Amino acid sequence: MTLALAPTGEVLHDILYAGVRAPTADNRPVVRLRLHADRIELWARPEVATPVQPHRRALGLLAAGAMVENMALRAAARGFALRAEPLPDPHRQPALLAVLHWGGAGALSASD
Repeated sequence: MTLALAPTGEVLHDILYAGVRAPTADNRPVVRLRLHADRIELWARPEVATPVQPHRRALGLLAAGAMVENMALRAAARGFALRAEPLPDPHRQPALLAVLHWGGAGALSASD
């Protein structure tokens, strides 16, 4: 039997939908998602990446964290594991808030 490492179709949609339903300070999206076969990247929208008002960055990071948590919990409930890599390159890519990898060491799984 071959196990799928990453969800597809309706299951992937369900996981992403859980993420976008996470709360934000202004009830509007603060990130853009980039989907890859083995990962999801969370990129800050311009008002979060280079805010005129410094508190917008902090609020955006909190919202991104809630989004990651929602997706990890939904993925676990659907039988998939996600490992979050927060702020993978803050100096060269400050707009890249997180990379979510399917499976791997340190991932949250349905048994956690």
